Amino acid sequence: MLRRLDIKQPWRSLGAGFWPEDLPLGGRTVVYGHNGSGKSTLAELMLSLAEGNSAIEVIWEDENLKRTPVSSGGSSLSPSMAVFTRKWVEANLSDFLDGDSASAIVTLGEAAIHAKEEEQRLEAKIEGLRNDVREADKELHAANQKIERLAREVQDRITSELNLDLSCG
Repeated sequence: MLRRLDIKQPWRSLGAGFWPEDLPLGGRTVVYGHNGSGKSTLAELMLSLAEGNSAIEVIWEDENLKRTPVSSGGSSLSPSMAVFTRKWVEANLSDFLDGDSASAIVTLGEAAIHAKEEEQRLEAKIEGLRNDVREADKELHAANQKIERLAREVQDRITSELNLDLSCG
């Protein structure tokens, strides 16, 4: 049985060490993550191994931690490996993870998940700041109108007092 898989060199969106050391595969494993995290690439690699035509050179680690190189074009070392499509998983996920039958759930692209959460937080903050700017613009416009009214009142008063002085003098 496959415990984990390491690639000898970067391939598509997968880099060396893409699979965290502390997250071994289980008897049944669900891989999920954001777009671009490597799910489909990993599925293609696993499928190529299952079909006996590995897309790239990999290091196969079994449940006994034995690491075996598999050359490009080679096959998996597990006679009972199956790769399921996203459609199948969506249709059968509740049955697949029912009770104790789920050995592991693995997240690829954890950094992408955190980045997406941070992006959403920052977008909300930016929207809040934009609202603050709109409010500040309204207040500035109102303050400018007040200044213009006061300036006109002062000018009118000065003009009125000068006219009064001229008519008296």
